[in-house]
Amino acid sequence: MLAKNRKLSVEDFPRNSKTIFKGHYVTFKIFPGEGKASVLVIKARAKKAFLRNKIKRLIYNFLKDQEPPKEVNLLVVLNSSIMKLDSETKNLILKELEEGFAKIN
Repeated sequence: MLAKNRKLSVEDFPRNSKTIFKGHYVTFKIFPGEGKASVLVIKARAKKAFLRNKIKRLIYNFLKDQEPPKEVNLLVVLNSSIMKLDSETKNLILKELEEGFAKIN
């Protein structure tokens, strides 16, 4: 899990943040800042709370291993609806996270 001092609340991101990558499952948005990250999974995309939390943990664990640039804050938004997080969907999300992270660096 990403360290608490490296997390940022979603409310701190401005609406005019720049979209850097948009895939089928995730969108990366950046804004100048101190290298913190946030994940947004809305109820319309994943109905069950345990599923939203599982997706957030998956993304935060990915971000723990990858160091976001120190000059930007990063917002990861889930795009498509997910009913269950099976291994195939998990692998597709991780693949898109890697693609999006490559665009940031």
